[in-house]
Amino acid sequence: MKFMTIQKWSGTNGEALEALKDYRQYLDSVFATLPPQLQRFTSEVSLHDARMRHLHLAAGLLKLKLDGSGYQDESRGYFDRRFDLTYEGVDSLLSTADPDAGLPGPHGYGDLGYDEIDVLANERFEHRMLFSTGIELHVRFTGFSFTYEDDKS
Repeated sequence: MKFMTIQKWSGTNGEALEALKDYRQYLDSVFATLPPQLQRFTSEVSLHDARMRHLHLAAGLLKLKLDGSGYQDESRGYFDRRFDLTYEGVDSLLSTADPDAGLPGPHGYGDLGYDEIDVLANERFEHRMLFSTGIELHVRFTGFSFTYEDDKS
């Protein structure tokens, strides 16, 4: 991750808030250069506390399925939300883990705590995700789309 780390996330001295502020400033500075789907993604949804359910990469196409949540202002309540993220033109997928770092929580990748979108050269982008287990997932791509389905029952 470029802005957030597991150490900042688990710290108590405000480093996480400072990292979020720095990332927000960066995102604001590049927002106009993002394709419409990435603009919509960064302003419409939050993947915080989502859990990875499925990851499939084939022929430069990566599909991620995550279970997460949404928030309704009117009722001040959370509801289940399922995300489908699709990355096209994937030329790099990296997943790293530190066996000595992580937060208590669920198995697998754990809770997705923070994610970052970065603008690279030649109309390429990188989406970085940090999970509570300390696992980082980095995807470099040219195209992106997403959908989500809410369960408000």
